[in-house]
Amino acid sequence: MNINKSVVRSALWVALACTIGTILIVTAAAALSAEAHAADESLWSTWGVAPYASSREDACKKAPTAIDGFTMPELVKAHFKVAVGITCEGGTEGWLTPHQKLEQMWSGPDTRHKGPHLMNQKSVAELPVLKSPEGRPYVKNAVAETAKALSWTFVHGGKTYVLYLPFVCFNWSWTFGSPVVLTQAVLPLAPLSGGCPDVYHLKVYVWERKALTLPGVARTHAKEELMESRMFGDAPHVSRTHYTQFQKALISGELNHSTVAHVFRVSLIMTPESESGE
Repeated sequence: MNINKSVVRSALWVALACTIGTILIVTAAAALSAEAHAADESLWSTWGVAPYASSREDACKKAPTAIDGFTMPELVKAHFKVAVGITCEGGTEGWLTPHQKLEQMWSGPDTRHKGPHLMNQKSVAELPVLKSPEGRPYVKNAVAETAKALSWTFVHGGKTYVLYLPFVCFNWSWTFGSPVVLTQAVLPLAPLSGGCPDVYHLKVYVWERKALTLPGVARTHAKEELMESRMFGDAPHVSRTHYTQFQKALISGELNHSTVAHVFRVSLIMTPESESGE
Protein backbone atom coordinates (compact mmCIF):
# COMPACT_ATOMS: atom_id res chain seq x y z
CA MET A 1 0.00 0.00 0.00
CA ASN A 2 1.53 3.30 -1.08
CA ILE A 3 1.19 6.19 1.39
CA ASN A 4 1.97 9.71 0.41
CA LYS A 5 4.61 10.91 2.91
CA SER A 6 3.67 14.55 2.47
CA VAL A 7 0.08 13.76 3.47
CA VAL A 8 1.30 12.00 6.63
CA ARG A 9 3.52 14.92 7.55
CA SER A 10 0.63 17.35 7.06
CA ALA A 11 -1.62 15.24 9.26
CA LEU A 12 1.01 15.14 12.01
CA TRP A 13 1.44 18.91 11.90
CA VAL A 14 -2.33 19.42 12.14
CA ALA A 15 -2.55 17.09 15.14
CA LEU A 16 0.38 18.84 16.85
CA ALA A 17 -1.15 22.27 16.22
CA CYS A 18 -4.48 21.13 17.68
CA THR A 19 -2.73 19.78 20.79
CA ILE A 20 -0.77 23.00 21.35
CA GLY A 21 -3.93 25.06 20.77
CA THR A 22 -5.77 22.99 23.35
CA ILE A 23 -2.96 23.50 25.88
CA LEU A 24 -2.94 27.25 25.28
CA ILE A 25 -6.72 27.46 25.68
CA VAL A 26 -6.59 25.48 28.95
CA THR A 27 -3.73 27.65 30.25
CA ALA A 28 -5.57 30.85 29.36
CA ALA A 29 -8.74 29.58 31.01
CA ALA A 30 -6.80 28.70 34.15
CA ALA A 31 -5.22 32.16 34.20
CA LEU A 32 -8.59 33.86 33.83
CA SER A 33 -10.00 31.68 36.60
CA ALA A 34 -7.09 32.61 38.85
CA GLU A 35 -7.61 36.32 38.12
CA ALA A 36 -11.31 36.04 38.85
CA HIS A 37 -10.55 34.18 42.08
CA ALA A 38 -8.04 36.87 43.10
CA ALA A 39 -10.63 39.56 42.39
CA ASP A 40 -13.16 37.75 44.54
CA GLU A 41 -10.59 37.52 47.33
CA SER A 42 -10.52 41.31 47.62
CA LEU A 43 -14.28 41.51 48.31
CA TRP A 44 -16.18 40.73 51.49
CA SER A 45 -19.25 39.34 49.78
CA THR A 46 -20.06 36.03 51.53
CA TRP A 47 -21.67 37.38 54.68
CA GLY A 48 -22.35 34.90 57.47
CA VAL A 49 -20.30 32.06 55.93
CA ALA A 50 -17.16 32.16 58.12
CA PRO A 51 -17.95 34.17 61.28
CA TYR A 52 -15.10 35.12 63.61
CA ALA A 53 -17.39 34.81 66.65
CA SER A 54 -20.68 33.11 67.37
CA SER A 55 -22.34 36.14 68.98
CA ARG A 56 -21.74 39.74 69.95
CA GLU A 57 -20.79 38.65 73.48
CA ASP A 58 -18.31 36.12 72.11
CA ALA A 59 -16.81 38.75 69.79
CA CYS A 60 -16.36 41.19 72.68
CA LYS A 61 -14.50 38.58 74.71
CA LYS A 62 -12.20 37.97 71.74
CA ALA A 63 -11.60 41.69 71.18
CA PRO A 64 -8.16 41.93 72.89
CA THR A 65 -6.80 39.02 70.84
CA ALA A 66 -8.27 40.36 67.61
CA ILE A 67 -6.87 43.86 68.20
CA ASP A 68 -3.41 42.50 69.04
CA GLY A 69 -3.38 40.75 65.66
CA PHE A 70 -3.93 43.95 63.68
CA THR A 71 -1.06 45.81 62.00
CA MET A 72 -1.38 49.15 63.77
CA PRO A 73 0.75 51.10 66.29
CA GLU A 74 0.95 49.62 69.78
CA LEU A 75 -0.45 52.82 71.29
CA VAL A 76 -3.51 52.55 69.04
CA LYS A 77 -3.99 48.90 70.02
CA ALA A 78 -3.72 49.78 73.70
CA HIS A 79 -6.33 52.52 73.35
CA PHE A 80 -8.82 50.31 71.54
CA LYS A 81 -8.40 47.46 74.03
CA VAL A 82 -9.21 49.83 76.89
CA ALA A 83 -12.07 51.50 75.00
CA VAL A 84 -13.70 48.23 73.94
CA GLY A 85 -12.94 46.16 77.03
CA ILE A 86 -14.71 42.82 76.99
CA THR A 87 -18.25 44.23 76.80
CA CYS A 88 -17.94 46.53 73.75
CA GLU A 89 -19.47 49.46 75.61
CA GLY A 90 -19.08 52.94 74.17
CA GLY A 91 -19.17 51.93 70.52
CA THR A 92 -21.10 54.03 68.00
CA GLU A 93 -23.65 52.26 65.82
CA GLY A 94 -23.26 52.88 62.10
CA TRP A 95 -23.14 51.17 58.71
CA LEU A 96 -20.46 49.68 56.48
CA THR A 97 -21.19 51.00 53.00
CA PRO A 98 -20.66 49.18 49.69
CA HIS A 99 -17.12 49.61 48.28
CA GLN A 100 -15.77 50.77 51.65
CA LYS A 101 -12.19 49.52 52.00
CA LEU A 102 -11.12 47.79 55.20
CA GLU A 103 -7.41 47.56 55.92
CA GLN A 104 -7.75 44.25 57.78
CA MET A 105 -10.55 41.90 58.80
CA TRP A 106 -10.69 38.77 60.94
CA SER A 107 -12.54 35.75 59.61
CA GLY A 108 -13.42 32.35 61.02
CA PRO A 109 -12.60 28.83 59.79
CA ASP A 110 -13.49 28.02 56.20
CA THR A 111 -12.64 25.44 53.54
CA ARG A 112 -9.02 26.66 53.34
CA HIS A 113 -8.37 27.65 56.98
CA LYS A 114 -8.72 25.45 60.05
CA GLY A 115 -9.03 28.38 62.43
CA PRO A 116 -9.49 32.18 62.63
CA HIS A 117 -7.33 34.07 60.18
CA LEU A 118 -6.59 37.67 59.21
CA MET A 119 -7.45 39.07 55.76
CA ASN A 120 -5.84 42.21 54.31
CA GLN A 121 -7.35 44.89 52.05
CA LYS A 122 -10.96 43.77 51.98
CA SER A 123 -13.65 45.85 50.32
CA VAL A 124 -17.30 45.63 51.31
CA ALA A 125 -19.13 44.14 48.35
CA GLU A 126 -22.27 45.64 46.87
CA LEU A 127 -24.93 43.00 47.35
CA PRO A 128 -28.00 44.00 45.31
CA VAL A 129 -31.50 43.74 46.74
CA LEU A 130 -33.92 42.72 44.02
CA LYS A 131 -37.23 42.88 45.90
CA SER A 132 -38.82 44.73 48.79
CA PRO A 133 -39.94 42.81 51.93
CA GLU A 134 -43.42 42.84 50.40
CA GLY A 135 -42.12 41.26 47.20
CA ARG A 136 -42.24 44.39 45.06
CA PRO A 137 -39.35 44.33 42.53
CA TYR A 138 -36.77 47.10 42.67
CA VAL A 139 -35.16 48.74 39.67
CA LYS A 140 -31.89 46.94 38.87
CA ASN A 141 -28.89 48.31 40.83
CA ALA A 142 -31.14 50.71 42.74
CA VAL A 143 -30.92 49.10 46.19
CA ALA A 144 -28.05 47.28 47.91
CA GLU A 145 -27.54 45.61 51.29
CA THR A 146 -25.38 47.17 53.97
CA ALA A 147 -23.95 45.82 57.21
CA LYS A 148 -24.56 47.42 60.60
CA ALA A 149 -21.57 47.73 62.92
CA LEU A 150 -20.20 49.25 66.10
CA SER A 151 -17.23 51.58 65.69
CA TRP A 152 -14.55 53.24 67.82
CA THR A 153 -12.26 56.05 66.62
CA PHE A 154 -8.79 57.11 67.74
CA VAL A 155 -6.41 59.73 66.32
CA HIS A 156 -2.67 59.05 66.53
CA GLY A 157 0.28 60.44 64.62
CA GLY A 158 -1.92 62.55 62.37
CA LYS A 159 -3.98 59.51 61.28
CA THR A 160 -7.47 58.45 62.32
CA TYR A 161 -7.97 54.75 63.08
CA VAL A 162 -11.50 53.31 63.03
CA LEU A 163 -12.24 49.94 64.63
CA TYR A 164 -15.37 48.07 63.48
CA LEU A 165 -17.41 45.18 64.85
CA PRO A 166 -19.92 44.19 62.12
CA PHE A 167 -23.11 42.61 63.43
CA VAL A 168 -22.91 40.04 60.61
CA CYS A 169 -20.09 37.51 61.10
CA PHE A 170 -18.74 39.60 64.03
CA ASN A 171 -15.50 39.95 62.05
CA TRP A 172 -13.38 42.56 63.86
CA SER A 173 -12.03 45.02 61.25
CA TRP A 174 -10.31 48.36 61.00
CA THR A 175 -9.61 51.10 58.49
CA PHE A 176 -8.41 54.70 58.28
CA GLY A 177 -10.88 57.53 58.71
CA SER A 178 -10.97 61.32 58.53
CA PRO A 179 -9.39 63.25 61.42
CA VAL A 180 -11.49 65.13 63.93
CA VAL A 181 -10.84 68.85 63.61
CA LEU A 182 -10.87 71.33 66.48
CA THR A 183 -10.20 74.91 65.43
CA GLN A 184 -8.14 77.51 67.22
CA ALA A 185 -8.85 81.15 66.35
CA VAL A 186 -5.99 83.65 66.51
CA LEU A 187 -7.45 86.78 68.12
CA PRO A 188 -6.09 90.31 67.61
CA LEU A 189 -3.37 91.23 70.13
CA ALA A 190 -4.68 94.77 70.56
CA PRO A 191 -8.00 96.57 70.05
CA LEU A 192 -8.56 97.57 66.46
CA SER A 193 -8.63 101.24 65.64
CA GLY A 194 -10.41 102.80 62.72
CA GLY A 195 -12.95 99.97 62.34
CA CYS A 196 -12.64 96.38 61.21
CA PRO A 197 -9.94 95.30 58.75
CA ASP A 198 -10.83 94.08 55.29
CA VAL A 199 -9.72 90.54 56.10
CA TYR A 200 -8.99 88.33 59.08
CA HIS A 201 -6.56 85.41 59.24
CA LEU A 202 -7.72 82.21 60.93
CA LYS A 203 -5.06 79.72 61.95
CA VAL A 204 -6.33 76.15 62.41
CA TYR A 205 -4.62 73.21 64.11
CA VAL A 206 -5.90 69.62 64.14
CA TRP A 207 -5.78 68.38 67.74
CA GLU A 208 -5.90 64.74 68.79
CA ARG A 209 -9.37 63.44 69.62
CA LYS A 210 -8.29 62.82 73.22
CA ALA A 211 -8.32 66.62 73.64
CA LEU A 212 -12.03 66.11 74.32
CA THR A 213 -11.13 64.03 77.40
CA LEU A 214 -9.36 66.91 79.14
CA PRO A 215 -11.34 68.30 82.09
CA GLY A 216 -14.30 70.40 81.00
CA VAL A 217 -13.60 70.27 77.26
CA ALA A 218 -16.39 67.88 76.30
CA ARG A 219 -18.94 69.97 78.25
CA THR A 220 -17.81 73.21 76.61
CA HIS A 221 -17.89 71.54 73.21
CA ALA A 222 -21.45 70.33 73.82
CA LYS A 223 -22.57 73.82 74.83
CA GLU A 224 -20.91 75.29 71.76
CA GLU A 225 -22.68 72.78 69.51
CA LEU A 226 -26.06 73.50 71.11
CA MET A 227 -25.46 77.28 70.94
CA GLU A 228 -26.91 77.94 74.38
CA SER A 229 -26.27 81.66 73.92
CA ARG A 230 -25.94 83.98 70.93
CA MET A 231 -23.14 83.34 68.44
CA PHE A 232 -21.72 86.85 68.84
CA GLY A 233 -22.45 87.06 72.57
CA ASP A 234 -21.13 85.01 75.46
CA ALA A 235 -21.38 81.58 73.83
CA PRO A 236 -18.61 79.27 75.12
CA HIS A 237 -16.01 78.21 72.58
CA VAL A 238 -13.52 75.38 73.06
CA SER A 239 -10.74 77.29 71.32
CA ARG A 240 -11.14 80.31 73.62
CA THR A 241 -12.05 78.64 76.90
CA HIS A 242 -9.45 75.87 76.80
CA TYR A 243 -6.64 77.45 74.77
CA THR A 244 -4.27 77.68 77.76
CA GLN A 245 -5.25 74.18 78.88
CA PHE A 246 -4.39 72.78 75.43
CA GLN A 247 -1.07 74.61 75.34
CA LYS A 248 -0.04 73.27 78.77
CA ALA A 249 -0.97 69.73 77.69
CA LEU A 250 1.05 70.24 74.50
CA ILE A 251 4.12 71.39 76.45
CA SER A 252 3.88 68.47 78.88
CA GLY A 253 3.57 65.95 76.05
CA GLU A 254 0.08 64.89 77.12
CA LEU A 255 -1.51 66.16 73.90
CA ASN A 256 -0.37 66.73 70.32
CA HIS A 257 -1.70 68.60 67.31
CA SER A 258 -0.79 68.72 63.65
CA THR A 259 2.68 70.07 62.96
CA VAL A 260 1.52 72.26 60.08
CA ALA A 261 -0.87 75.12 60.77
CA HIS A 262 -3.54 75.88 58.17
CA VAL A 263 -4.07 79.61 57.72
CA PHE A 264 -7.24 80.90 56.07
CA ARG A 265 -7.84 84.43 54.77
CA VAL A 266 -11.40 85.37 55.72
CA SER A 267 -13.44 88.35 54.54
CA LEU A 268 -16.53 89.41 56.49
CA ILE A 269 -19.64 91.01 55.06
CA MET A 270 -20.90 93.83 57.27
CA THR A 271 -24.66 93.68 57.82
CA PRO A 272 -27.06 95.89 59.80
CA GLU A 273 -27.26 93.17 62.44
CA SER A 274 -23.48 93.25 63.06
CA GLU A 275 -23.46 97.04 63.41
CA SER A 276 -26.46 97.26 65.73
CA GLY A 277 -25.66 94.13 67.70
CA GLU A 278 -29.15 92.71 67.14
